[in-house]
Amino acid sequence: MKRWVTLVGYLEGLSFLVLMFYAMPLKYIAGEPEMVTLFGSLHGGLFVAFIGLLLLGVGKHWNRTAL
Repeated sequence: MKRWVTLVGYLEGLSFLVLMFYAMPLKYIAGEPEMVTLFGSLHGGLFVAFIGLLLLGVGKHWNRTAL
């Protein structure tokens, strides 16, 4: 389970970077908002999954260093 937390955490961070440095410039510079919709939804789903995994870890009494 801790591997899932790590994997989803990395993917969530990567999706945030792609959203900020790829999709947002495309929206505001090139006028193409479709990528923000795609990566925004992906980032939101990964964020919810990450928080859910963290809550499961807290329920299993993991300490902060384990998370």
